[in-house]
Amino acid sequence: LLLLSATSGALPLFGGTLLVGQPLVGPLALSLNIRVGGTPGVAGSGSLALPIVFNSPSLLGVDLYLQTGFVDTAAVQWVSLSNGLRLQAG
Repeated sequence: LLLLSATSGALPLFGGTLLVGQPLVGPLALSLNIRVGGTPGVAGSGSLALPIVFNSPSLLGVDLYLQTGFVDTAAVQWVSLSNGLRLQAG
């Protein structure tokens, strides 16, 4: 699951921390189901490239916050959360 929001957050969830916006901080803008490459069962072997282009002057200075969550049978609560990512148009 790819989560995208215009706000950051810090909500304990599934033994990790949800770092994208939450109801008390701001709404979740978008979530997408994704599949990454890599060897199943090998931590850190998967990857995903997302070409993102901010080509509108009206988007200058806009922040987007992204984080992924994966079904993970080896995780404490069967969910792994990635580090958060902040994209800033500029």
